[in-house]
Amino acid sequence: MFGVLGILAISIAILTLLALFVDMAITGVPRLSTEFLTSFPSRRAANPGILSS
Repeated sequence: MFGVLGILAISIAILTLLALFVDMAITGVPRLSTEFLTSFPSRRAANPGILSS
């Protein structure tokens, strides 16, 4: 009985994490651009970038 409850709890946790990851990907991926990925960081919010990271 304890083993079944453990597997159930782990399954719920994994499904919750998967749902959060999928939601994050659906929301975030369309906002990424090649300019953002290939630009250096800027102090101005209008010119973001992560190249040096």
